[in-house]
Amino acid sequence: MDDVLLDIRYETALQQPPWGDRARTEQVRKELANRPPLVEARDVDGLHALLTRVATGEAHVMQAGDAVEAFTHDIQPFLVADAVADFSADDHRLAVEYAARRCAVVTTWAT
Repeated sequence: MDDVLLDIRYETALQQPPWGDRARTEQVRKELANRPPLVEARDVDGLHALLTRVATGEAHVMQAGDAVEAFTHDIQPFLVADAVADFSADDHRLAVEYAARRCAVVTTWAT
């Protein structure tokens, strides 16, 4: 796996905007390379497990806006509460509460 990641680093990113200042771009890339990852390996593993369930037909991927529509067609959606990204903690809480009240089974990675 490490070899694959190294190979990816040296590939040309074809769909990039014009960055303008190359020196500043490189400076930012180096700074970001020294920061902790945005996603931990365990989170990727959890997502992989969920997507495996999707691939085998045991689960479905649904965007939040689709939850109410699915419910109206007798499909009970579920929401993984600790895997949802929102604008703030308050917005996140409101979204989870709304889904739980209206149409979804709310669960977490741990369950």
